[in-house]
Amino acid sequence: MKIFLCYASEDHVIAEQIQLALTATQGTVFFDEQSLPPGSDFHARIRIAIKEADIFVFLITLSSIAKGKFTLTELQFARDKWPSPVGKVLPVNLGDVPIASLPNYLKAATVLPIYGNAPSEVRAAIEKMQEGVPAHPDRLELPREDRPHSDLVKYALTRSIPSHSTASVLRGVWFVFQLDGHKFAFWSSITGKEEVYLDGKLVSSRRRRVALSLGHTYTMEVGDSEYAIAVKVRNPMKGEMECTLARNGEWLLGLVTNVKYPKGFRIWLLLSCCGHVILLSWIFGLEPSIWLLALSGVIQAVLLLTGSFVPRISVTEFQPLSSSEV
Repeated sequence: MKIFLCYASEDHVIAEQIQLALTATQGTVFFDEQSLPPGSDFHARIRIAIKEADIFVFLITLSSIAKGKFTLTELQFARDKWPSPVGKVLPVNLGDVPIASLPNYLKAATVLPIYGNAPSEVRAAIEKMQEGVPAHPDRLELPREDRPHSDLVKYALTRSIPSHSTASVLRGVWFVFQLDGHKFAFWSSITGKEEVYLDGKLVSSRRRRVALSLGHTYTMEVGDSEYAIAVKVRNPMKGEMECTLARNGEWLLGLVTNVKYPKGFRIWLLLSCCGHVILLSWIFGLEPSIWLLALSGVIQAVLLLTGSFVPRISVTEFQPLSSSEV
């Protein structure tokens, strides 16, 4: 197996440690300081090495993702070879860099966070990738009956737990907490499907038939502590949802969704109402112009295809004041 190690010059020391750890067990590792002979065409050799690589390891630090860095050029070479990074590109977050600041190509892969010894954890991740196992346990293959089915989108051959909280209309809402060395994640879709994960493992899966306005709670025991995830809808009209995490009855962390409706949404809603009025009038024989109905339908279709009517959803943190909030 050939591995290409991409890193910024400022991170040379840790990169060399990772290169030595991988070379001991994984075979050939392209490490520019040792792999580029004197007088060689630097850019051409880098591109060839990436083309021949089986796995591309990108060491994420503030230096490696800084504008103008050659590491981003190497990342583009990798993207040219693998349009999808899944299973081929391993982003390694060495400096607790916010996920939001990463290039979109790296976001599409599962980012490996480092909790202890970086060389050992990177080597273990590479070994899992060789075995066909996800490089990070957050990416789980669920049984078919547990996969979500949306009337709008059928997207889930696998459920990929993000490293941070995220939300969208079609893919649902992820609330992700880090506490006491554990990762808690709650997922909810527009179909009512809900799942709770602890350290990447599915611990609860159900479909809610009743509105969340009164709220409900999931509890789990980890060691000597009892943790609880409470979920409720703050504002049913706006679709704002709140999720809080408690340990032994004390609410410690909170996340809430913020929904912003674009101008296109109001236009789409107005046209939709007008279209229904025209259609009903035509059904009851008032004979409005069929061109009005057709025009309304065309404009709605354009807004639908361009996504101009889709609300934008973000997730922000808040500090729970007491258990009475839930």
